[in-house]
Amino acid sequence: REFVLRAAAGEHVHQDAVIRGYDGRFLTVDFQILPVLDDANQVTHLVASGLDITKRKQAEVRLQESETRFRALVENTPDWIWEVDVSGVLTYNSPQVSAILGYAPEELIGRSPFDLMVGADVKRIGNLFTEIVRTGQPFANLEHTNLHRDGRTVILETSGAPIHGPNGELVGFHGMDRDITARKQAET
Repeated sequence: REFVLRAAAGEHVHQDAVIRGYDGRFLTVDFQILPVLDDANQVTHLVASGLDITKRKQAEVRLQESETRFRALVENTPDWIWEVDVSGVLTYNSPQVSAILGYAPEELIGRSPFDLMVGADVKRIGNLFTEIVRTGQPFANLEHTNLHRDGRTVILETSGAPIHGPNGELVGFHGMDRDITARKQAET
């Protein structure tokens, strides 16, 4: 193989390779080949080691496939998918926020959803969010009025769930907002 020739030329080689195992299965192996040099700086022999990383590579493929499915789902749902930290600052926005509120997703990163609410909803939902953070509980169907970038009002229904860090601590929430303006107008 090419990487053995590189090692024979004096190069430390670290490379993954797919090989066939004794049982006929294909394995992914993390190889390291070190040249051993004599006093004249000539390669006298090679020291090689290999670590079977097949399961790790398979897990990486499954994770990539899962991320692709998740991204397709999030980017093709009509709802605005978001994440906030425990302070209520947006850390992620799906592309649908553009259709719902007229803002590009990156424009709202670092802002609070409360910046977009109007009237008494700012205080009402703010108080609810304070309690939600205190309890760390999921929430559903919170209705509130927001201002679209073009000045019109949009009624949203918000649901979310807590995000916990590695030690179980509350680090934020993720959820979705659904535009229910047409439904509310029809009810009226």
